[in-house]
Amino acid sequence: MTRHVIHTADTAAEDARKTLIAVEDKIGFLPNVLAVLGNAPNVLKALVAMNTQFTDGRLTPIEREIVQLAVSVHNSCSYCVAGHTAFATELGMLEGEIAALRANRPLPDPRQEALRRFARALAAGKGHAADTEYDDFLKAGYTAEQVLDVILGVSVKIFTNTLAILLELPADDSFKPYAWSPEAVIRAATAA
Repeated sequence: MTRHVIHTADTAAEDARKTLIAVEDKIGFLPNVLAVLGNAPNVLKALVAMNTQFTDGRLTPIEREIVQLAVSVHNSCSYCVAGHTAFATELGMLEGEIAALRANRPLPDPRQEALRRFARALAAGKGHAADTEYDDFLKAGYTAEQVLDVILGVSVKIFTNTLAILLELPADDSFKPYAWSPEAVIRAATAA
């Protein structure tokens, strides 16, 4: 059970209603990770703004999902892994690529793998000791500007991972078919 109220646009603070309605109109439902912020309009607006800026960056939609899944798996966030699996599937990401991300295994495409490793290294080291991954990221053909996009994506994902884990958010109905647990990574590692 969640530690906070999961709001609807009707139960949210007046300053949050417009934002919640806009999110629901855009994606077709109101994710719990945003609905729980219905009583914190400033935090809600900040998170939506950061997500919007990440979306408007120089990474493709699939590359953004790689960042978000890599960080969410690293942080053992079941809610976010399920959600981003749903979004990656909707984008047409290959099932094998999604499975590799969910199991914290290398991606077959070297460019995507450099992105996955860089995002994970940033999350794991909080920016420290990511020199090799940084160099590999640039050697894979990414730009210095995309480095900043990845940093933003990692930051957004750490925020939502923390929110989802601490507040014990239940999966949204559309995420439930993509349920994930940290134990899945452990099982995959021992099977390899």
